[in-house]
Amino acid sequence: MRNRLILLGWLQLILSVASPAQPPVEGPRHILELLGNRIMAETSYRFIDTTNRTMMVTNPPRPVVPSVRILSDYNDWNYFMGVVLSGMMRTAEATNQSKYREYVLKNFAFIFNHLDYFRDQWEIQQIPRASFYRVFRMNMLDDCGAMGSALAEAYQAERDPRYLRMLQRIGNYVRKVQVRLADGTLARPDPRYMTLWADDLYMSVPFLVRMAEIANDPRYSEDAISQVMGFAKRLVDPGTGLLKHAWFSDSEERSVAAWGRANGWAVMAQVELLSHLHPSHSLKDSLIGTLRRHLTAIARYQSEGGLWHQVLDRPDSYLETSCSAMFCYGLARAVNRGWLDQSFAQHARRAWRSIASRVRPDGQIEGICRGTEVGFTMQYYFERPTPLNDTRGIGAVLLAGAEMIWLEGEVSRGDSTKTPESK
Repeated sequence: MRNRLILLGWLQLILSVASPAQPPVEGPRHILELLGNRIMAETSYRFIDTTNRTMMVTNPPRPVVPSVRILSDYNDWNYFMGVVLSGMMRTAEATNQSKYREYVLKNFAFIFNHLDYFRDQWEIQQIPRASFYRVFRMNMLDDCGAMGSALAEAYQAERDPRYLRMLQRIGNYVRKVQVRLADGTLARPDPRYMTLWADDLYMSVPFLVRMAEIANDPRYSEDAISQVMGFAKRLVDPGTGLLKHAWFSDSEERSVAAWGRANGWAVMAQVELLSHLHPSHSLKDSLIGTLRRHLTAIARYQSEGGLWHQVLDRPDSYLETSCSAMFCYGLARAVNRGWLDQSFAQHARRAWRSIASRVRPDGQIEGICRGTEVGFTMQYYFERPTPLNDTRGIGAVLLAGAEMIWLEGEVSRGDSTKTPESK
């Protein structure tokens, strides 16, 4: 007996050395607070004169100075801040901390309180990169769709008439100005004429379904549905079930890569559509089927460690954080809403563990691919850099963390299996 105990002791020692315990990963609530607090701390609501680096605490000077800009990138108007602001709204709901919601409202108030100043820079002084220039330019979905979706939430909270006028302007642009194929599917004039970018599903669909609610106009939600169907018809690779990054109308061919974040944009767009679509809509079951097929295909390409690759079906490409967060969010939301069965929760949990491990103690996130055009070679995607804390992935991590709180039943109020937006 004594020898047997000694042998068992040695075996336990050997196993502990060969398989060291994994370091604990903080739960989603901690990660959300870490990220949210860092974002708020780095949002200054101030201005800077770029010629002499003088910082201004109060309003920018009059008459308009051409060199004045907003100081903090978190105060800017761009598509990735649109995702961050939506993520902060979900963080407020998931953590029961209203400060994150108040942050979103304060940020939009800051933008709209100073739009006229920077409009004068843009229109009168012809400053092409004036702060908020995308609002004034508005010649692509990146300029308005994601921020429009977040602004719709702010409007529903505060009913500021300035917000409604901007939402109407964005709605007019998306529905009547943005180029489209003959069947109404949204397209871009580049890199080749009338190209479909998977990114544009998120740059349009969440705004359209929220605008349908605000305007009480079903034409917006019907447009959103047609976008999901039109993009899926052209971008899905039948061999993998994944979306290619783009589709070229001149050759009727898909682009080279199943880029991770392109698929992530599509997943998040579908999730937002289904979250706001009326339960009795005749196409809801069909749309759930489209999302289910997409997420099932994505789950097949999850790495052993829980993340997904930059090019999903190329394991020799690097593991990328933003698309992994988007898929984690989509999987968790789909399980929470009953669009996927509970077996898919394991994919979301594995993803979250690895995503959380990429969040540094100071709240910065590693492994986010920077902005990416439609590439014509696989190498282009393989070589995209991943700067520390690139804003293009922060919002997705916030959304994923919030949905994981609901998945794990950590929300104290209401039904923990459904998010507050459940219809």
